[in-house]
Parts: sequence; C-alpha cells; structure tokens
Amino acid sequence: MQGKGFVTACETLFHPEEGVAVVTKLNAEGKPYGCDEVKTPKEWRGFLASGKRIQCKAGGWWRVNPVNPSGGSGKSGTIKDADILSFRYMLLENDKIPLNLQAGLLAYLSLPIVSIVDSAGKSLHALVRLDAPDKPTFNEKAEALTYDLHERFGFDPANTNPSRMSRLPDGWRDIKRREGSDGNQRILFLAEMNREAKGIL
Repeated sequence: MQGKGFVTACETLFHPEEGVAVVTKLNAEGKPYGCDEVKTPKEWRGFLASGKRIQCKAGGWWRVNPVNPSGGSGKSGTIKDADILSFRYMLLENDKIPLNLQAGLLAYLSLPIVSIVDSAGKSLHALVRLDAPDKPTFNEKAEALTYDLHERFGFDPANTNPSRMSRLPDGWRDIKRREGSDGNQRILFLAEMNREAKGIL
C-alpha cells in the first residue's frame, strides 16, 4: 500500500476520532496553500488501501496537530489555529546546519520527540509533544523552546503556531529536492505519543 508509513504515523500520533489534515495544493511559487484534505486515521487507511494516492510534486505536507474532522474554517477549507482540536505537538526544523548534525542534535536532546521525517530537502522535521491545554499556553511553551534552540543551534523560531505544516511522511518530492536524495520524505523515527522527555540515543 502506498503511504503505509504515513498511515502508521497517523494511527500512532493521532486518536481514531481526530482529523488529520493533508495539503498537496501548490501556488505559482511551488509553496503550499490551503485546501486541506481532512480524514481520520481510519479514513486515510481506507483511502490509500483503495489504490488512491496522495500526490504532490513538492512532496506534500500535513498539519502537526489534530484538526476538526469536518475540515477547516478558512478559505477553500484551509485549516486555521481555531480548527485545532488538541495542542499536542510542535515542529522543530533547522536548515542552517548539515543534516548529520541535525540528526545528532535531535537524537541527543532531552525532549519528547515522537517523530522525525527527512524532508528530502535541507532539513529534518521533528515533532515534539507539548500537550498544552490551550493555544496561549501552547504559544508560550513553543516560543520558549524555539527561542532556546534557535539561540543555541539555529532552529527555525517561526514554528510556534499549532496549525503549522510539516513535511508529509512518505511523500515523494521533486521540487527543490536535495542533491543525492531519491525524494522520499522518509520516516526516520516514530514513537508513541506519550513518549518520555529523553534523548533518542
């Protein structure tokens, strides 16, 4: 089944009744825009098992947090922060340092990292569990963590909104694919959502 890793990630990191939002639409610059397609983990499994595919020349993206299964409230069904059901994860991303150093940092940081995906570009995308009770608390926690990691290692300080998009696990990327990559946005690490705050290695 195409997208087996994506389905496994959905079923591991999201609850059965939660919506998982995927974005595959591109603007003229090859960047993602709106039109989220939302399904529960079971619905995504059925979608891919039927032979359908998630296709995007840029590899595709998914929202890092569970969303309303009925879809987004923004233009053309775009997911907004108001559509987030649980402020569970934040994205860590760093395209300032080489991939091998990124991997080493993510492996040794004492954080509840639950997944790492190779973007097939400049960076690895890691999801960190925050479990904030509301958006203000999420923003506060995310900003504190990203500020610290940005100052010390150059991690992107902009990844602090709960509806943030991350690279789609198992997506295949042609646009801005790094040299030597086959384009697979490969899952490098996946753990249960309640993983403790400790280094992977």
